[in-house]
Amino acid sequence: MSDYQTAISDLQRLDSQCYDTPLTADQWSQVTSSRDYRVQAGYDKSGSLISYFVGRVQREGDGDCLKLLRLGVSPGVRRRGVCRQLLTEISNINCELELRETNLPGLQAAVKCGFEVVGLHRGRFSDCDGVLLYRKAQ
Repeated sequence: MSDYQTAISDLQRLDSQCYDTPLTADQWSQVTSSRDYRVQAGYDKSGSLISYFVGRVQREGDGDCLKLLRLGVSPGVRRRGVCRQLLTEISNINCELELRETNLPGLQAAVKCGFEVVGLHRGRFSDCDGVLLYRKAQ
């Protein structure tokens, strides 16, 4: 197996630990090969994948904006600042993300990293009341 295939397999495995509906191998291949997407992975000192994010670059009138589509942290290292570190690493660009109102760790990390609430979507998902839209502008 190539390094690329191993990386996709590792991302897919972690994604399945973080989401009820993980991305398929074809979807991972699409986001890692398209210039419209940005994928960043985080590794521990032993080289094990512990975090990642997937974002789509959106062209806007005032510049590009990275819309975070997925962000995952390995269950074994949660609540240790890994998510905050990922969000801090992308602080040099305009960025937005959506978080379920019930995702308290995610909400706290977003605020600590300078994201501000700019909207609320009701009824977007059947299993939660609402989704908050956060944005961080430069």
